[in-house]
Amino acid sequence: MVGLAFGFGMVVLLLAACAADAVTGNKVRRNPQAGDDDDDAVVVGDAGPGPDIDPNTGVAKPVPAADSGPPPPVICTVPNLALCFAFEGNPNDQSPNLLRPTTVSSLVYVVGRENQAAAFGAGSAMVFAPNPVFELPANATVEAWVKRQAIASSSVVFDDDGRFSLTINAAGNVLCKSSGGAVAGTKAVPIETWAHVACVVDTGTVRAYLDGAEVGAAPGAIGSAPTLGAAVGSNSPDGEGFLGLIDSMRVFRVARTAAEISAAAKP
Repeated sequence: MVGLAFGFGMVVLLLAACAADAVTGNKVRRNPQAGDDDDDAVVVGDAGPGPDIDPNTGVAKPVPAADSGPPPPVICTVPNLALCFAFEGNPNDQSPNLLRPTTVSSLVYVVGRENQAAAFGAGSAMVFAPNPVFELPANATVEAWVKRQAIASSSVVFDDDGRFSLTINAAGNVLCKSSGGAVAGTKAVPIETWAHVACVVDTGTVRAYLDGAEVGAAPGAIGSAPTLGAAVGSNSPDGEGFLGLIDSMRVFRVARTAAEISAAAKP
């Protein structure tokens, strides 16, 4: 009988000790015991908040991904891009490099060839500080859709200062300049009409294109100028501003083929 009473007393004590433990969510909190120097309750375990369970299936709901903003336009998702400007209400580069201009002057966004375009007037420009992105390889391409206004002087579409540029010269022709040479096209870019213009440096040759057709070629190469920046719609750092609209401007780190230029120029 004594042994039975003793055993029953031990069970009562164990049950009382268990009841002293407060359980809340995933936490098990044990009350301090006699002789415990810590006056605070001791956290035995904490698994953190659990997943959100679908009550219909009993399966954890997927966690939504963070909002990364709208995807880039299709023209900015092709390979080998150094820069890509769609001008959809902002002057930001939408290539993987995501460059931002240091200075944007007097730029307006209007109806373009594809959604919106950037309207450049007197004093307009997008200027970029020196960046490794502008150190183009030996072969490269710059292309854009333009709607130019009549102007009696050269107007720059893109200038990778000291390395590579695309300009409409005073005669209205596509002018492609590289560190080692230049070529002017033999056909004028139309006024107040959308036209596709491109310059390509291909294995030591500079080629000018208008509406998908080659209009000039000459020897030329791209050199290094790591301390210089770049500009869109003007010379870098200033001058020779473009008057008119620019849309879908891209710079590639490869020489695009004649077929690729022709495809890009299709209306």
